[in-house]
Amino acid sequence: MRLATQLGIGLLVAGALAAHTARAASVAKPYGFILGMGAYNHGNAYPSDLAFIAQSSASLPGSFLITGRHTRLGMRVQPDSTVPATGVVEVDFWGLRGSTAGGAAQQTSIRLRLAYVRLQPNPRTTLTFGQDWLAFAPANPGVPGLLTTCGNLWVRMPQARIDYSVAPFLFQFALVRPFVGDMAATPVEQTDPLGSGERSKLPFVQARVAYTLAPGMTFGLSGHMGKQDWNDGTGTINSLAGAFDYDVRRGPFRIVGEFASGQSLGGINALTKFHQDPATGKRYAETGYMGWFEATYKFSPKWMASVAAGQEKADWNATHTAMLTRQTMDRNRAGYVNVVWQPWAPFRVITQLDVIRSHYIAPAVEHKVEVLSVGAMLIF
Repeated sequence: MRLATQLGIGLLVAGALAAHTARAASVAKPYGFILGMGAYNHGNAYPSDLAFIAQSSASLPGSFLITGRHTRLGMRVQPDSTVPATGVVEVDFWGLRGSTAGGAAQQTSIRLRLAYVRLQPNPRTTLTFGQDWLAFAPANPGVPGLLTTCGNLWVRMPQARIDYSVAPFLFQFALVRPFVGDMAATPVEQTDPLGSGERSKLPFVQARVAYTLAPGMTFGLSGHMGKQDWNDGTGTINSLAGAFDYDVRRGPFRIVGEFASGQSLGGINALTKFHQDPATGKRYAETGYMGWFEATYKFSPKWMASVAAGQEKADWNATHTAMLTRQTMDRNRAGYVNVVWQPWAPFRVITQLDVIRSHYIAPAVEHKVEVLSVGAMLIF
């Protein structure tokens, strides 16, 4: 009896140790960077610390700031070897301003960037559920926000996506939240307001086919399709686009970019959106084209430099001119050049010059902004 008891206790201890060992295999790995930067804006830049639009500088000719709110924090989770799933949560501090006068600089808010679960039932198939980068026009420059409405279509959106890889091809298909960004702005909003995309009662549909010609040389074709419906009799608009992306890496050199054309793409950070005829109330989709590129050269393990440029042009001649009586942007161009010094692997100093040209119509005028920034980054 005593032997049986000892054996039973031994089995329980062994089972507990085995369970503990299995749980110990779970991994939660933090990643991200801490970034402090200062910027001098020659002109009226918007936003002031990640400029992609030049506004009139007649009364606001320039500014200087120092900020740390681009700091980023993420967590990668791998439950254990028996579960073919991983998860990612990533935030930064570029969220809403605080509600007090000192809130903007002293009380920056956490902003959700990524939050997804990824399943891999077999080596060729990956399923993604949650907020992730889009399959449509997926390439990004080193600082994606700087070319927003200047050629780069990009956003992180809630979605359900399947990736299927058969070398040298990658096939992607996604059902994406139909976000348009046409909701009325409010100073503070805790709910998740619905716009014309969600009220269409249909998801956005996106697909992409990528072809890897050789190691470090990938080309992709992608498409986007969706609807906007205000359910108020003012019309239904189709959101449509096609894009070509490329990423070529050879030794110390890399060039990456995209070209796209479409209509009513405000939900994916395009200048080309929609407008409403003030006389009839009917809504019309705006059409346009956009494109960008970035070339990077690594001179040595410690020094690298990049140059990038992009443009978006809204084709007003092919859409509707009822709104030309107000000041509307029809072309936006931007470019930047930077130099990165990396004396140690996790530490970088970045110096960058951005140039932005935003053209408005009715009346016709082009506003200009130059931004000089210096940042120190610690990567972990």
